[in-house]
Amino acid sequence: MPEKKRRSARPINRDLAPQSIAERAYAKWLARGCPASDGLEDWFAAQSELEREHGQPMPRAAKSAVAG
Repeated sequence: MPEKKRRSARPINRDLAPQSIAERAYAKWLARGCPASDGLEDWFAAQSELEREHGQPMPRAAKSAVAG
């Protein structure tokens, strides 16, 4: 029997999707003058900003995408 996928109890805000974080992080990196870095500082700053703006934490999958 096929396994059913679990659904989140609350809908995921599309503004908090990994693509949104990436776009915000890229803008932050450009604003800092495109320094040589791994980008994690900008990623986490963008993620925190979006979480505050939307009042909800990021889905766990989005957080683990950075580490992978």
